[in-house]
Amino acid sequence: MSYRLTEQAFADLIDLTQYGIEKFGQPAAEKYHLALTRTFELLADLPAIGRDAPDHPGHRRFWHGRHVIYYREEDAGIVIARLLHVAMDAASHPIDPGNEE
Repeated sequence: MSYRLTEQAFADLIDLTQYGIEKFGQPAAEKYHLALTRTFELLADLPAIGRDAPDHPGHRRFWHGRHVIYYREEDAGIVIARLLHVAMDAASHPIDPGNEE
């Protein structure tokens, strides 16, 4: 199976990577980014391992490090909708299912 990111998820990934570079340095940020993309691949292969996301019906969530990956299943794979820090209120961060990259 495959995965793709919405425009918002792509922006989230850029933001968290930039924050990681500033806070922890380039090598650590690159390592975390690579681990996230490997997690995306895992979710594409095993989409049912995530839990239902009650704040975002039709989506699942999966924790990776200090972030929660919100995604939904489609026939061709999964769509990563958002990447939110665990301290963020998920209900106040909308997911637009039609906003795909």
